[in-house]
Amino acid sequence: AAGRGGRQIERYDTRAGTLLGSTTVPADTAPDLGIHAATIVFRTTHAVKELDADTGDISTVATTGPSRPTAVSIYGGTIAWAESKRIAPGDPSRKTFETRIRTHPA
Repeated sequence: AAGRGGRQIERYDTRAGTLLGSTTVPADTAPDLGIHAATIVFRTTHAVKELDADTGDISTVATTGPSRPTAVSIYGGTIAWAESKRIAPGDPSRKTFETRIRTHPA
């Protein structure tokens, strides 16, 4: 949901279906999320962040500098994401980007 100053992630109690709260995230937050237990991971233009579903607290897992995170997931105790950055001008269909995979403990 869109909110003032950014987007909103609504957090629900999975057993009761009741709304626990709503957390404002940056406007450049991508719509895809990764979820494991009470941890929600998401990406912005230049960062990977995690949200504690119980408290609504957000912390930055990594900043990606000139690279852009292109995907994010969480499995067990590991957060994983891909990063991509342009390394040469020209047709994007040619090898003008560099991509790498990074991980971080959840």
